[in-house]
Amino acid sequence: MSESVQAVLALLMIIGLIGCILVFMNDRVNWPAFAGMLTLMFGSFGLLLWSILRRDKVPDFLRTVPGPLLERNGFCFKVFVNPVKGRCYLDLYFQSRYERPSEAIVVLQPSKGFFLVRPDLASMTIAIECPAGGFGVTRVPWPVAKKFQGKAQWVDVGADVRYPEGRGKMIRYRGGGQVGTAGRDIGLAILTVAGAMGGMIVLKKPAKVKLRFPVGVEEAVDEDLPISTKIVWRLGDAANPSSLKKSPATDPDL
Repeated sequence: MSESVQAVLALLMIIGLIGCILVFMNDRVNWPAFAGMLTLMFGSFGLLLWSILRRDKVPDFLRTVPGPLLERNGFCFKVFVNPVKGRCYLDLYFQSRYERPSEAIVVLQPSKGFFLVRPDLASMTIAIECPAGGFGVTRVPWPVAKKFQGKAQWVDVGADVRYPEGRGKMIRYRGGGQVGTAGRDIGLAILTVAGAMGGMIVLKKPAKVKLRFPVGVEEAVDEDLPISTKIVWRLGDAANPSSLKKSPATDPDL
């Protein structure tokens, strides 16, 4: 259950509580209305408690990664920038909530500023093939002009996710903030930086994430550089793989 749904349940619980108080304060209590508000309050509270306390069927690895949790159709992810050896990288950590493989497209674009103009920061389009219940990280070199270095920039985030074999059962219950949609026609064959920086894509109701870019990194990168993806865990692996002890930021194989 997503955080937004839990927030709605909490709001309904409060409405039910206030409704019970207001109905009971009348000189002549409307018992059917009181019963309805009482049912709303306890029903919402029960669903909220159940959503918080139920146990995941697989480890929630994304919980250990800093940053806001985003989601589209069961594909959860977190994004942040990471300076490695004088170059800025976009690191995208992801984990599926379902038991079958998924194909995801994640798009990041600089948010519009004054006069509805986007800054000339490179947009990113990232294609990810996520195995069943998989947890991993995709790293993309991101060219950052000098004027953006050391500064924070709002970025629009959208995604499109599909399950070629169907989603199957949900195996991890914590959801994230929903992001808007991105066009599916951009496909999954995005293997180099040149492909990832392939122009603007229309996003519908994107989420916004604030990223702070590092100082002293390259302003341009080789467009032939490959995009690297490392699958750290998938359904059927050991619950606590030794590879999780190594940070992808220092992993030479990533």
